[in-house]
Amino acid sequence: MNKLKNLCTVVGVLIVVASLMPVLVPNTSHGQAVERGNSARGTRKYYLTTTIHDGNEVLAACARGYHMASLWEIHDPTTLRYNNVLGFNRSDSGGGPPSGSFGWIRTGWDSEQEGFTGSNNCNAYTSDSPFGEGTAVALERVWPVAEGRVISPWSTTGGLCSEPVRVWCVQD
Repeated sequence: MNKLKNLCTVVGVLIVVASLMPVLVPNTSHGQAVERGNSARGTRKYYLTTTIHDGNEVLAACARGYHMASLWEIHDPTTLRYNNVLGFNRSDSGGGPPSGSFGWIRTGWDSEQEGFTGSNNCNAYTSDSPFGEGTAVALERVWPVAEGRVISPWSTTGGLCSEPVRVWCVQD
C-alpha cells in the first residue's frame, strides 16, 4: 500500500512539473533556444514602418521605444523578433518580416549624401535634397536556385533623399 502511495505521489509531482514547463521555459516547446544576454523584455524587436518618409523625416519615423536601425543592429534577423503589429506586412509574411520592401537604414558612416550605397545617408538623415542619396535595404525577395548557395538576407539600393521610403526601426 505504501509503494502505491509513493508511486502516486511521484506521478503527481511529475504531472505538476510537466504542466509548469511551458510556463517556465516557453520557447523550448517551439524548438527555440533561449538566447543568453537578452533583456528582461525578451528578444529585441524590429519592424519596417507602414508609412513612407523623405530622407529628412526618418529619424522621427519610429514608434516610441524604437529608433531608426543601423544595418548592423538588424543584420542578423534570426536574433530578433519582427513586430508585425507595428510593422509593414505582406500576405505571406506570417510572423516574420516582409521581403522585397526597401527601408531607409543607418549606415554607420559619416554624414554623406554623394558617395556610394552603404555610405550615403542623406547627411545623417537630415536632408531631403533631390540631389542627395541615402541607403535603403530589403530582405531578399528572390532566392536564386543553386546547389550550395548561401542566401544573403539583405539587398541594398540607393535612393534620393527627396523620395519617400519606409524606415527600418529597432527596439531601444
